[in-house]
Amino acid sequence: MEILLGVLASLAGVIVGGVLQHITSQRSIDRQHAWERSRLVHEKLELIAQVSTEVGGTLSNVYFNAIVAVESGERYKTEVNIPLAKLEMLLNFYAPELKMHYKQLIVLRDEMGSTIADLVSGRLPTVKAEKQALNEKLIKASFKASKICEKLTAEASQLGRKSLELKAEQSHAADARSSRG
Repeated sequence: MEILLGVLASLAGVIVGGVLQHITSQRSIDRQHAWERSRLVHEKLELIAQVSTEVGGTLSNVYFNAIVAVESGERYKTEVNIPLAKLEMLLNFYAPELKMHYKQLIVLRDEMGSTIADLVSGRLPTVKAEKQALNEKLIKASFKASKICEKLTAEASQLGRKSLELKAEQSHAADARSSRG
């Protein structure tokens, strides 16, 4: 009987030890996955900021270069790639709460599309007042594009900071729980 009790006690010890080891390793795996996911999101938020800056700079250049075409009276030639699709994809996957900025960029692009198309096709104003009005419109569009992208970049950065603060709080809380347990 004593031998049976000894075997049962040993078996119970092995089972409890195995369960505790499993719980500990599962928590470690969960933390690792959370860390990797957090790192991925931070990298993508950084990429959103980079692409946003690129979009803002490119749109701004398109509109400012159009002014040169208006003033010179030459047909506007533009062969730029504005990575709006890349920005949209990143926002859809990693920061849908920032999608409103993308929509503002699309509205601006659509508002200015016919103006740029006219300049590309060679339909340039010849009257000084029309040139000035068009230049003013192009300048405003350039600044608006820059401002939208600056806001997008700032908000992506803010999202990253909030996420880091939340992760730090969760980590401190988990450490406190594990030190108590």
